[in-house]
Amino acid sequence: MKLFQRILVATDFSPASTPAFEESVKIAKREGALLLIANAYQEPGLVELSRAPADVEAFLAAQFRAKAKATSIGRRLSSLRRFYRMQVQRRTPR
Repeated sequence: MKLFQRILVATDFSPASTPAFEESVKIAKREGALLLIANAYQEPGLVELSRAPADVEAFLAAQFRAKAKATSIGRRLSSLRRFYRMQVQRRTPR
């Protein structure tokens, strides 16, 4: 009778987790068990949220408002640039 049918090992593939990973491989081979390997990965973009204030919703809303404001200012500036270029082109003799 098998002692283990499935073995789950969690690893981040760091040197500190290597002994546990190797031991789980040995046990799985000896018992004929299925070895399941779990690895968690944190996307770099989510690291910013880990430093966010406790009120994450307010933090995200403030960032959204700032981006929206920057976008609307950018649109206004680009339309002003176009208007200015048109004025300069009208004044320049060809």
